Amino acid sequence: SNLTQSTFFRVVTKNGACAETVSSIPVKITVARGGTVSASQGTEFCAPSTATTLSLSNLEGTSYVWESAVSPFSSWSAVASNVPSIPVSGLTETTRYRVNVNTNRAFSNEITITVSAPTVQGSLSTANATVCENDGTARTINLTGNTGAVLRWESSTTNGEPWSPILQTSTGLTFSNLPNSIYYRVVVKNGACTQAVTASLQIIV
Repeated sequence: SNLTQSTFFRVVTKNGACAETVSSIPVKITVARGGTVSASQGTEFCAPSTATTLSLSNLEGTSYVWESAVSPFSSWSAVASNVPSIPVSGLTETTRYRVNVNTNRAFSNEITITVSAPTVQGSLSTANATVCENDGTARTINLTGNTGAVLRWESSTTNGEPWSPILQTSTGLTFSNLPNSIYYRVVVKNGACTQAVTASLQIIV
């Protein structure tokens, strides 16, 4: 009892003054061990996910089943049985995988394939698109309808290059004391998906 690893056993017998004999076929007691699951092409993708391969190593067990679950990750479904690797592609939502060994005797680590919805840049709006020169009143431009995080805001006096970065990552930008007309835009990115840029918004001075 209390075995921590798979172990072979054999029997040695002796009768009186006769030589010892050893059982010819040892018996293996397998201690189930879930092993380690790893991904060949990373674990973060934009929907639908591109191909990656999940591989299993260091498993101990007589049978095993690959299982997957989606949020809230409480219900697991069988994917494949007794194969050392599985291909994964075309996922549209974040999915976790694990290996179930000897029917719940042991489990591998869980590996999460994070899938992000494509970036949506959203749009800019303000209640004050025209202001007086060097007006000190604080006014706000808002970003709405975006899917993804704000990487930065940018400004340009020509609505073209160069765009100057503004180190602001919220969906609202406060402006005041403008000496001349200016354009603003926002760079947005969702997870592993490609970044996108809003249409610019002009503040007329």
